[in-house]
Amino acid sequence: MDVSLSKQSKNKIKINVFHRRKKIHSVSVNFDLDLLLSYGFHAREGCKSLVVFRTGELLYYVAAVAVFYRRNDERGDEKGDTQRHYLGHTEDISW
Repeated sequence: MDVSLSKQSKNKIKINVFHRRKKIHSVSVNFDLDLLLSYGFHAREGCKSLVVFRTGELLYYVAAVAVFYRRNDERGDEKGDTQRHYLGHTEDISW
């Protein structure tokens, strides 16, 4: 059995299933992805790729994503660190 995927639009793919080169099943799937966490840090340029705000929030980039990272104090009311993302860039960010 073989499977092929083809992109139909920004948020839609078509999945075809073949058995002995004959298509036996086909389905279109709509999807919507959300970025929850971004891992990694581009440290090649050193301090140019990291901004620290007075609020304690950090701004750095991973490829074309600007990441706003906030470390929540363990003594505070909020639990866990949080990230916000700016996804409007079409090319990798470089400062």
